[in-house]
Amino acid sequence: MYLIAAKVTFMNETMKKSVNAFMSQEVDRAEEISANFRAQLSENVSLVVNLFEDEEKANRWRENLMNPKMVDIKEMGAKAEVFEGPVSHFNFAGHTTLEMLTQKITN
Repeated sequence: MYLIAAKVTFMNETMKKSVNAFMSQEVDRAEEISANFRAQLSENVSLVVNLFEDEEKANRWRENLMNPKMVDIKEMGAKAEVFEGPVSHFNFAGHTTLEMLTQKITN
């Protein structure tokens, strides 16, 4: 799995709400994304985390969707810090590991 995350600082709460609503409709539903979530760190800061099956899908999503939208968001006055890399030590609900999610498990 591969992660692309961004901490975005907006000019104000209204801008944050507007952009988050738009992005959740237009970008978060992309077929390349395996899972994603947003954390609201303050009234004008969001942390957006996107997980991808592999780096190839992440790169395709970045080029086709994220980069063009980030240009627009930055032109509106927001600041963004982007983080990315391979995912390791993934654990969900205390017992589901990354390996379990990426392997085909048959009963």
